[in-house]
Amino acid sequence: MVESLDMPEPATQNEIYRFGPLELAAGTGELRKNGIRLKLQDQPVRILTLLLENAGEVVTREQIRKRLWADGVHVDYENAINSAVRKLRDALLDTSDNPRFVETVARRGYRFIAPVTRVQSGAAVVGVPPVELPVELPLAQRKSRRPLLILTAVVAGVLISAAAFWLYARTRPETPLTAIPLTTYPGYESSPSFSPDGNQVAFSWNGEKGDNYDIYVKLIGSDRPLRLTTNPARDEFPAWSPDGRSIALLRRDPAVQEDFTLVLVPALGGPEREIAQFRRNMPKMGARNPPALFGWSPDGRWLLVGVQEGELVRVSAESGEKSRLTTTDGSSVLFAAIAPGGRSAVFARANTAVRDLFELSLTPDFLPQGEARRITFEESSLLGLARAVRLGWAGDDIVFSSDSPAPSEGLWRVPVSGAAKPRRLPVGVDASSLAISPRSHRLIYEQMIRPDTNIWRLDLTRPEAPPASFIASTQEEINPQYSPDGTRIAFVSRRSGYREIWVCDADGSNPIQLTDRKRLTGSPGWSPDSRHIVFDSLVGDQMQVHTMDANGGHARQLTSGRFLNGRPAWSHDGKWLYFMSGRTGVPEIWKLPADGGDAVRVTRNGGHTPRVSEDGSAIYYISARVMMRAAPDGSGETRLFKGIFGYFSLTHEGIYYQDEQYRQVHFFSFATGRSRVILTPTRVLDQGFTVSPDGHWLLYVQRDGEPGSDLMLVENFH
Repeated sequence: MVESLDMPEPATQNEIYRFGPLELAAGTGELRKNGIRLKLQDQPVRILTLLLENAGEVVTREQIRKRLWADGVHVDYENAINSAVRKLRDALLDTSDNPRFVETVARRGYRFIAPVTRVQSGAAVVGVPPVELPVELPLAQRKSRRPLLILTAVVAGVLISAAAFWLYARTRPETPLTAIPLTTYPGYESSPSFSPDGNQVAFSWNGEKGDNYDIYVKLIGSDRPLRLTTNPARDEFPAWSPDGRSIALLRRDPAVQEDFTLVLVPALGGPEREIAQFRRNMPKMGARNPPALFGWSPDGRWLLVGVQEGELVRVSAESGEKSRLTTTDGSSVLFAAIAPGGRSAVFARANTAVRDLFELSLTPDFLPQGEARRITFEESSLLGLARAVRLGWAGDDIVFSSDSPAPSEGLWRVPVSGAAKPRRLPVGVDASSLAISPRSHRLIYEQMIRPDTNIWRLDLTRPEAPPASFIASTQEEINPQYSPDGTRIAFVSRRSGYREIWVCDADGSNPIQLTDRKRLTGSPGWSPDSRHIVFDSLVGDQMQVHTMDANGGHARQLTSGRFLNGRPAWSHDGKWLYFMSGRTGVPEIWKLPADGGDAVRVTRNGGHTPRVSEDGSAIYYISARVMMRAAPDGSGETRLFKGIFGYFSLTHEGIYYQDEQYRQVHFFSFATGRSRVILTPTRVLDQGFTVSPDGHWLLYVQRDGEPGSDLMLVENFH
C-alpha cells in the first residue's frame, strides 16, 4: 500500500500554535518562548509548521520535501532535510535520543509528540468552559448576610490556603526548566556575568574572526552586544561590580602567557584602570589552571581571584593590595563562587585523588573565618576531569557544571549544608561556565558546541583520487582501527549520547554498538587474531584499560589505581598489552599480560600511544612530539622524526601520521628515513588514523564543522 501524500489544510495567517512554553505564529513564522523571539531559519520554521499542522501524526520526508521545494527543484533533499530538522531541534532544545517535541519515526519521517493548542490570534483558547455567575440576591438580604459571608469567606480562604500550601509542599513537582540561546555568534562566548539587576550579561567572546577574546555586554532581549575592550591581549572572566557601574576582568599578556593583569572598565565603556598584576606559578607537569576572577564583595571593596595553584586571594579594588585567603596544600583551587551577602565562598579543590566542593566562611572584610569545610564527597566521579566545575549560587544551593560522564555530564545542584547528594538539572549537557541572578531568577551557562567530526577514506593506490566521507553522522565519529584480517573496523562514536566503541564491516556497513558503558570510552585496538578489542574507559576519575570480545559481551578491566592508564595496543603475539600510564607522575609506556597481572615499566624518558611492529621486534611511541622506536623492553631508544602530536598508523613500509598542527597527513618511509606530505585536507584533522592491512585504504578523522560555544538562558530559575 502506497502512503498518501495528501497534505492537510495549511494554517491560516492568524493562527498560533502553543506547546509547552513556546508558541509559533503561523502567519509570520515567529517562534517565541515566554515572549522572547527565538532565531530560526525559514526551512526549520516551515518543517515545524507542517509538524504542528499534523501533531500526533507521522509526517513523511516526502511531505517535507513537497512543503520546502517546488516540483522541478533538484537539491540534496536528504541532507538538507536532516540539517533543517537538526537546526529545529537545536532551537527547541530537543534531542533525537530523548525527544520532547519532534520524534524520529524510523524509515518514515517525523512526528510532533507534545500537546499542541491551536488558537486564533487574539482569540480565547478553544475548549475553555464559560464561568457561571451566581444569581444576585435582593439588596436587603445581601446587607443582612454580608458580615457572615465576609467572616465565612475569610475563614474558608485561610483554611483553603493552608491546605493548598501543605499539599503543594508535599507534592510540588520540579520547576520545568527550558534553556534558550542568548548568543549564537561564531566562535566561543564564555565566562558570563550578570549585572546586579539581572537584565544584562557581560561575557568574553573571541569575535567573528576568532582572533582575540574581548569583553562584551548584551542586554537580554536585544540583538547586538556592546564591545567594551579592544586590547590585543586575551580578556576573560568579567565580573560586574555591585553598583553596576564597572566590570572587572583578567587580561592575559600575549607575549608572556604567565602574566595576568586585573583591569577595571566602565560598564558602558571608557577609560580602563589596572588594579593589580599577577604571575602564575607554572607547575611541573605543565599549565593546568590559569588565574581566574570569581567576583566582588558586597560592598565593592574587594575582588576574589584564584591566582596560583591552591590559593584564593583577596584583592583591593582601590589599591590592588593582595591578601591570601587559602594556603597551598598540594591541591588546586579550580573555581569559586561568592554567596549572596558575601558571608562565604564555595570553591572546588582538586588533586590527583579528589575533586570536591568546600565552603570558606568570610568576615565582612572578606577575610577567612576558620578552615574550609568540605561539602561534597564524590571523589572525582562527579566533578569532572578537564574543565572541572563552574559554580553559581541558587538560594542555599550551589549549582555547578560537570564534564564527567559518570554519572552524567551537565548541570547539578547541591545544598551548601552538605546534607544531600548532588542532583542533576534537566538542562545543561555540555555546559561549562555559568552565572545566576537571584534578583531576576535567571541562570545562564556556556553551552559547548562539539565539532562535527567524521571518518574519511583515502585511496593510497590512487593518489590523484580525492578522499571521501566514509563513516559519518550528526555525532562525533573518531579513532578508527582496521582489524588485522581486514574485515572489520572498530571506531568510537557518540551517536548513542556517549563515546562508545562501535564496529562495522570493512566497507563501513552494518555499524553495531559494542560497549554500553555510558562514560568516556575510546582508543580501540585489535588483538592479532581479530577476535578481541582492547580499549580505555573511565572508571571513577581515571581512564583504565579493558578488553572484550569483538562480537560483544562483558568487558574485563585490567588496570586500576588513581592515575591515567590508556591508549593500549596488543603485542604481535597477543601475549602482552602495551599502554600509557601516569603512575610515575609523567606518562610512560608500560606493559602487562593480556590475561591480567602485574604491569612492567618499558620506557624511562616519557612516552604515549604505543604501537608494536608486526614481527614484534620494536615498539613505536611518541615522546615530547617526537616519534620514537625502541626494543620491546624499552632499550635502544631511537628518535625517528619530530613534529608529531598524537595519532599515527604503523605499516610495513613506514608510518602515516598527522602533524602537530592537525593540518596535513604525512608518510615517513623506513627505506629513506624521510617524511613527505600525502594529503592536505580542506579542514582540520582530529583524533584517529588507521591503514588497511593490504595498504589500500587510509582512514583519518576530519572536523566537518567548527567547535565553539553559545550562552544559554534559563528564565524562572529558583
